[in-house]
Amino acid sequence: MQNFRLRPIALSLLCLLANGAYADDGVTLTPAQDLSHKPGDEPAPLFIAADRLQGTRDQQLEAFGDVDMRKQGESLAADYLIYRQPQDEVFAKGNVRIEQKGSMAAGPEMRLKLEQNLGYMESPVYQLTDNNARGDAKRLLFEGKDKYRLQDARYTTCPAGTDDWFMHAADLEIDRTTQIGTAHHAHVEFKGVPLLYTPWMTFPLVAQRKSGFLAPSIGSTGNSGWELTTPYYWNIAPNRDATISPRFMLKRGVQLKNELRYLESNYVGQADLEVLPSDRITNSTRHFLALRHQQNLGSGWTGSLDLQRASDDNYF
Repeated sequence: MQNFRLRPIALSLLCLLANGAYADDGVTLTPAQDLSHKPGDEPAPLFIAADRLQGTRDQQLEAFGDVDMRKQGESLAADYLIYRQPQDEVFAKGNVRIEQKGSMAAGPEMRLKLEQNLGYMESPVYQLTDNNARGDAKRLLFEGKDKYRLQDARYTTCPAGTDDWFMHAADLEIDRTTQIGTAHHAHVEFKGVPLLYTPWMTFPLVAQRKSGFLAPSIGSTGNSGWELTTPYYWNIAPNRDATISPRFMLKRGVQLKNELRYLESNYVGQADLEVLPSDRITNSTRHFLALRHQQNLGSGWTGSLDLQRASDDNYF
């Protein structure tokens, strides 16, 4: 074992290059071979600074105190770090903080295979800076490039210091390659009150629309009895979407509600269709139609259309 010290200044860096870089006392460390690189490619260099460093040639490096490790696209800070070169693996303890492109996580302990991005962090607090999201978890699993799994997790897009709502999930997958999150056994909490439970759900990580079921609506009225509505949102195209909402009413039957929206450069509109076949109270089929359309006719002229029709005077 060879020991050496570096003064804790900004330039006290140990550079570990693919062909071996030497510290002041001649210690050589070579990163493990990265099989994902093409033949002839060299792994990205690894830089480590600390109050004290010690290591064994081509085997491992230990860093103590104010550790700062940097590699292309990510940085790691900790009180203690050990880098095992043959496995290309880092183990860090004490005030661990890792920053990768578009994400940050901090916790007391972490183990990570650098090139493969496989490992774990205990009790993390995390931020997805590119997605304006944050939260915490019991454990964070690194499952490959831009793929994470959080156990017993919380997730929110509220700004820091404003904890109006959180999504709680027993298991939360974050895939930043597809920008999709998947939650298992999840519920939403608003102002400390749980509002919705679902065994499984997916959601976009960015501000974009995604087809899927929306939150159901449950209620009761004197005329219709208990009712349940389960809307499905269909993202047809960037300028078109639809919401299809089956509505079960205990006293009346099943009503189908459809809303279609469209947008073009010179017109915009919305079409609604509601159908209640065989209303059990009136013994008739009831419906509602509506079309709202606005058109730019050019030369300063515009036109609009608002058509509505109900099957009977008591429909609403």
